[in-house]
Amino acid sequence: MIGWNLGISLVYFIIFPRLLKDYYLYFLPVLLVLTAGLIIEILMKSRLISRAVAYGGLVGVLILSSGYWLLTGAIKPVGETYQVQKVVVDNIYNRTQGQAFRVFTYTPLVYDYAYQYLFSWYGNKKYGYIPVDYAYKPDQPGYVLDKEWFDRDKNRRIINASGSANLTFLILEPGDHTAYSRSYWLGLFSQLPLIQEQDFPGGLVLHTRGK
Repeated sequence: MIGWNLGISLVYFIIFPRLLKDYYLYFLPVLLVLTAGLIIEILMKSRLISRAVAYGGLVGVLILSSGYWLLTGAIKPVGETYQVQKVVVDNIYNRTQGQAFRVFTYTPLVYDYAYQYLFSWYGNKKYGYIPVDYAYKPDQPGYVLDKEWFDRDKNRRIINASGSANLTFLILEPGDHTAYSRSYWLGLFSQLPLIQEQDFPGGLVLHTRGK
């Protein structure tokens, strides 16, 4: 069954490669270990290999799969990344000084769920209001469940922010995804003049752009 699922998935993404996103591959080590375990169990029941060889092979698969993902950077220190993201959000609020603003995020995961939380909860609690618009791309259909409902009271605070949204911030996380390129995404904001570009730990980049 696992083999069939892997085969079908492989054929599908060969036909539609642009639909393959990096985070779809994160489950591969698990499937690899499960498949190896199933094969070893069949070989043991058939008395084709000894118990010692079976356990040794399984340990080898675990070491190889975990080593590969650690070396290629697929497994990242989540706590460290979150702290850097908070620094970026604090930087944006400190730059705006109560002014209304917009934020858009380019991330290999496509959907900017981490920043949705940071602006809706952390930013709102600490600074008292949320951006006029915050998403992974302008004019996107709703992808966060009940976002409008949760933001309904916070939107009233936006009105109290001084002036209109004269500043737009672009958060660029390291890495690319196959849905669209970084250059294409930046091209969506080419009409907005670049005021400042800042680098943060972990390869994060923040663009401050005007109207």
